[in-house]
Amino acid sequence: MIHTTLDIVSVQGDSLTIDAAALNPTAVDLTSATIYFTAKKSLGDPEVQAFAKQVSTDGSPIIVISNGGVTGTVHIAIPSVVTQGLPYGNMTVLHYDIKVSTGAGLMATIQSGMWTVTPSVTTP
Repeated sequence: MIHTTLDIVSVQGDSLTIDAAALNPTAVDLTSATIYFTAKKSLGDPEVQAFAKQVSTDGSPIIVISNGGVTGTVHIAIPSVVTQGLPYGNMTVLHYDIKVSTGAGLMATIQSGMWTVTPSVTTP
């Protein structure tokens, strides 16, 4: 699969949707694929210390594969509660990646980059 690098910015306490292209020179069946989204403060952090980690299969409310289960777009919805607990007034920079694992044994990172969470001015 083709890998892209994309840095994203969001505001503390806001919901975020990430659309990642799952592109391959030939069609890949993503019907039973597992999608992994992980964000860490440091690349060396173990998985159990990840700031945000979501593992889902097609059809979950958090991660949805469009285009009828064939190579297409992966939509990841990160709820506002994920960033609400960050210390107020501080910018947080995280490393993230999105991986796809298919039933046929393909494991590929389709997107990675830095996720910057900026402080919210309004605290509801």
